[in-house]
Amino acid sequence: MRDTSSSGWCQLPMMGVRAGNRSRYATAWAWAAAAGLWALIWFHGTRTHGVTDVNEMRLWAGLTWMDSGKFLVLPYSAVLLGTYLLGQPARLSRVSRVVWVAMLVVVVVEIVTVALQFWPFRWGSYEMSFEDMESSDRYPAIVTEAGILGALATFIGTVLWVPLGVGLARAGGVSIWVVPVAVVGMLYTLFPTPVSWVPAAAWLVMAFGIAMKRSRSSGPSAGLD
Repeated sequence: MRDTSSSGWCQLPMMGVRAGNRSRYATAWAWAAAAGLWALIWFHGTRTHGVTDVNEMRLWAGLTWMDSGKFLVLPYSAVLLGTYLLGQPARLSRVSRVVWVAMLVVVVVEIVTVALQFWPFRWGSYEMSFEDMESSDRYPAIVTEAGILGALATFIGTVLWVPLGVGLARAGGVSIWVVPVAVVGMLYTLFPTPVSWVPAAAWLVMAFGIAMKRSRSSGPSAGLD
């Protein structure tokens, strides 16, 4: 009879490596999706709002820049998924775990506030502006003040990325250089009018770094970077 006990023990670590790779690649794809979706919204904004603070109020594909702003919930949702997946395989400390949960809450707040900011506007119309909405009695305070709440959430999230990123790096979840990239990406979501291209670039770099981190740690030099 062939002794398969040793081969069985060898297969267990390999199964863990393959499962870890799948989790890492899923995380990378989530951040890449966030980058791609944000880039599409940025591109549409350059054709409708323009690249300066002056609102040019143009239509592109029949949509205003407020219409494309409605779809900001999609990249933010991908960021929520990517942030959630980042904290799953990593052996985070108790403090880092609390910061990770706080970051998830922050992203949820950003999703809600960006929806409250843009979805009240009529599709394909510049008839109502943000100033008109703020001065109107038709909308509750939570809608008219959504921009301030979103900005506050973004600021908190930018600060939280520092301890969270350090905690993830110590747990082997990301390389330490990802931390400043994540901070810059989060910070530049503070400017939704017009949308900046910086978050898309930052999240794409993060996706690449996260995927490469797993491919390196799967080899003989695991844990050295």
